[in-house]
Amino acid sequence: MLWELMDGSRTKSEIADILEQTFHERMIPASYRVAMSIQEMIDLGLVIPLPSQFRGQWNIDAVIDYADD
Repeated sequence: MLWELMDGSRTKSEIADILEQTFHERMIPASYRVAMSIQEMIDLGLVIPLPSQFRGQWNIDAVIDYADD
């Protein structure tokens, strides 16, 4: 479910709220778990954080290099 919520349209806080409402006490503290899970995905190279707010259009170029931003 976390993967599906990480579509660029929500903040980490909004994602944590949704997961907390869905899983109740099994997910608390949701904000910590969300932050750690997202960081793990970043560390594994599964996701790349956007440098700015998502504007409804994905960059589908072959290579994305945010290092110059």
